This record gives sequence, C-alpha cells and structure tokens, in this order.
Amino acid sequence: MDYHQYILNLKSGPIQYELAPDDYGHRGNLKMVNHDFPYSIRPTEFDFLKNLVIDYDLKNGYEVATAFGISTTALGLGFKETGGKLVSMDAYVEEGVNSFWTYHTHSPVLYPNSDGYKSAKYLIEHFGLQDNVFLEVGWSPNDTEKCIHKHISEPLDFVFIDGGHFPEQLIKDLESIRPLLAPEYIIVLHDNFPDMITSKVSQYIQQTFGALPTTVVYEPLGNNMSIIIKK
Repeated sequence: MDYHQYILNLKSGPIQYELAPDDYGHRGNLKMVNHDFPYSIRPTEFDFLKNLVIDYDLKNGYEVATAFGISTTALGLGFKETGGKLVSMDAYVEEGVNSFWTYHTHSPVLYPNSDGYKSAKYLIEHFGLQDNVFLEVGWSPNDTEKCIHKHISEPLDFVFIDGGHFPEQLIKDLESIRPLLAPEYIIVLHDNFPDMITSKVSQYIQQTFGALPTTVVYEPLGNNMSIIIKK
C-alpha cells in the first residue's frame, strides 16, 4: 500500500493533508493543510521504518518527534505485527511557533492541543494501533524517561530520533535514551547531514555506541535516514 497517498486522501479525520512544497527539496513529504510546518517523512522512509520493525522483530520502541503522526503510523504498523509497543513523544513546538529551527531557540514549552497531536491520535485510531502506540507530549531530554516508563518498563530495542536538527540537541536526545537501551538495539536518525553530524557528534556517537550511523535512505528518496545497529 502507498500509505502516504492513502493518508493524503483521508477526509474523515479532524485534520486534512497535502503535499509539502518542493522549494526546499521536500518532494513526497506531507504536511497538514493550513500549516506551513512541520513536514512528514517520505514514502520510502515510511516503508523502511515499518519493515525494519518487522524484519528485526522489535518489541519496545521510542520516537522523538512525530510532527503529526506519519512516522508514528509507520512504526506503529510494524509494532502491531510484532506485538510490540511504541512511545511517541513530541512537544509539537515546530507547529506551535511555525519553524523548523525552534528547538534551537525556544524554551521547553509544550503544545498539547496542537493539530499535530490531534492528527497523530486520529491516525493511530484509524489504523487500529491503540494497543501498540502511546502518544506523549513532552520535551527531550527533560521528559524522555518519564514518558517512556509510563508505558514501557522493559529496555528499549528501538529508537527513532527526529527532533531538534542541530548537533547539541542530537547529543542530548541520544544521551537521554542511552541508559534505557537493551543490550541489542537499533537507533534510527533522520536528517543525517553534515550540519547535524559534525565531528563532535561523530566522536560522541563512536565513543558511546561503537559505530557511526550508516545512511540507508538517501536523497531524493528520503532525508538521509541513517541507522546505528547493535544486533
């Protein structure tokens, strides 16, 4: 199934969707109607995430941040197949202040009544993922452990990080989940570009996780989605 096209055509939910403009190279991304930001992952990335969870029989996952539920749906469909659980946490601040770069400049303010949250909740219900996916409104790293442990007590074997797109935040996101990981795990990073994976970030990842991220979905099919795998 082309899930992006299916979601694009949904008319029964509280939020409607459209293709994002391609002026920044976001071909295939979705966005919410009447919102400039945020954008979703792309169709190839959707399929990759869903199949990754199934292929590795992953059981306990965490995601930051979903924007409005497209990546959550992809992962949720995978965890539904494996009988696993996913906690998806977002502050919904990109929508709240209408900017990609807000984590870099914004204080930890949460937007629990955002359209992004309503969209993600609707998509979870529409695809029957209520037993597998749990939405939380929180700020990484402040609320990470608390939100995860509300729903998952076991160590995490999967993490997807797509939050603040700057080096300092990525290190904070990774550091917040490091003590929560199982002995074997997969970490997926979105937007693995040089301005985010700097020499400082590379050194931290190499020293902490023993390997640098490997890009698995390149432009133009994705936004350099990458994985760190210990299996």
